[in-house]
Amino acid sequence: MNRLRRFFALPLLVKELTESAARPRTYVARVLFAVGLYGIVWLFLPKQDLSAVAGLNVMSMLGTGRNIYEAFVMIETVGIALFLPAMMCGCITQEKERDSLVLLLLTELKPWQILLQKYLGGIVPVLGIVLLGAPLLAAAYSLGGVAIEKVAAQSAALLLHVLLLGSLTLLCSVWCRSTVNALLTTYFLAVAMFFGPPFMAYLLVHAGIRLDDEWFTFLFAPSVLVEVRGQRGSHPLYESYLPAALLTLALLILARIFFLRRAFLPPSNFLTLLFRSIDALMQRANRLTGGVMVLAAGGNLPEAHPIFWRETKRRGLGRLHHLLRIFVVLETIAVALCLAMLTEFRGGFIVIINLTGALVLLTIGVQAANVVISERVDQTLEPLLTTQLSGAQIIREKERALLRLMVVLAMPLFTIAATYAYLRGDWDTQEIHGMATYLGCWAAMLCIFLPFVTLLGMLVGTRMRTRFRAIVVTIAVLVTWWVLPLILAEEVSRSANQLFVKVMSPAGMISSLDYPRRWMKDVTSEKLMIAVFASLTIHAGLAVAMRFTLRLHADRWLRR
Repeated sequence: MNRLRRFFALPLLVKELTESAARPRTYVARVLFAVGLYGIVWLFLPKQDLSAVAGLNVMSMLGTGRNIYEAFVMIETVGIALFLPAMMCGCITQEKERDSLVLLLLTELKPWQILLQKYLGGIVPVLGIVLLGAPLLAAAYSLGGVAIEKVAAQSAALLLHVLLLGSLTLLCSVWCRSTVNALLTTYFLAVAMFFGPPFMAYLLVHAGIRLDDEWFTFLFAPSVLVEVRGQRGSHPLYESYLPAALLTLALLILARIFFLRRAFLPPSNFLTLLFRSIDALMQRANRLTGGVMVLAAGGNLPEAHPIFWRETKRRGLGRLHHLLRIFVVLETIAVALCLAMLTEFRGGFIVIINLTGALVLLTIGVQAANVVISERVDQTLEPLLTTQLSGAQIIREKERALLRLMVVLAMPLFTIAATYAYLRGDWDTQEIHGMATYLGCWAAMLCIFLPFVTLLGMLVGTRMRTRFRAIVVTIAVLVTWWVLPLILAEEVSRSANQLFVKVMSPAGMISSLDYPRRWMKDVTSEKLMIAVFASLTIHAGLAVAMRFTLRLHADRWLRR
């Protein structure tokens, strides 16, 4: 009896949930998610539905529940994919960073008990936020247009979506040493897991290979898979859930296997170790060429810019030859994606451009938010503040060190955009005057948006005191910047104002530059260029204002 009571006591889970309930940000996050969810669903409703609600003519809304249902499913799926990794990525890495993981292992809890309770401690708050949309499902079903079987199947799919992403995040938190590395690894693996099978199926189909597209294309996307099965599939519903359920179990088993092996590793950077191995290999191979150096190493001592020297000489992602190798890999992937889209390039290129742009902005924003937080977590900020360097100089040199990373990430994105511009070939009949104008807009976007995101991340990271909070706030701001103008543009009546609101978002500007008359008939080249110029000017002004504010209050915000 006592053994059974100890088994169901779950002390670590109780501790995690109690601490989560005591944090004010838990309730703030729930309120913000509820406001965003219900607000976006309201904006997605057709205008006639809104007028019916305003006039209390509920009977005229019967049969329109499908609109609410589809908007709810889309928002829930995207929201889970964006915010669940940010909320769970520190479940194990924070214990490593605080050196408290050894205390957990000294208790009576077994390793699998620790992992399971950490897993549930991260999943339960997310499920609580997901349940905020239950009244929307009830409203959608009561208005008609959605079968109860479909609502139940989609709810189960969303639950499986949460469990799958949670297990992937737990594995990355077990494997990685820092929270930032765990977050970025989770995002990139999730993109590969969800979009890799559809992309491979696309290539195989266009290569003439026939396959069961439902099994292969939507292998690990249960929420999308249920929609496809319900429309044209012939397999039982449990078979649709089986791949994602088995993958969730496999990821949990891998997390248990690597838990103790990765628990007490010394602080290290995987990229740094990899680059050092490559450097040693290249130096041995360079003997065959007579010791020719393409990039000769500069002075090994700092001069007038010690922080910049430290970030670019002692960091794995700061050294020029390391960044060049990353650039070669990313550029090769970009060229391969461009070649794969040659058959049907228009739709595929726009999807790839938006996805790549979102990943680039997310990576830069998280890295920028981490530049000051990492000093505070590593306990190196206090010694740094005892030097004669001003806070403004510290911020300025850290911002300068991120410039190389921005260039490396921007070039593959520009390569995809330039390839699309070259293959499009019908500029004379469209609203933009030539390919040069299109590429000029893209160059201006990269030159303004990337520094804007960098300064935004540094501003958030300087104001926050914990890495987890800085990452979550940065991601929330970037998602709002990416999505909110697109939603507000649908509510603007005048076309000129609608165009101006839409181009305030990077995704809106990309879609506006690509065949704008698809979504607005009276758009002209002059109106489009004026809106793009105004948006870029506003973002440039905001970037300058953030830079001035950071340097003005740097000493106070760094607590000197």
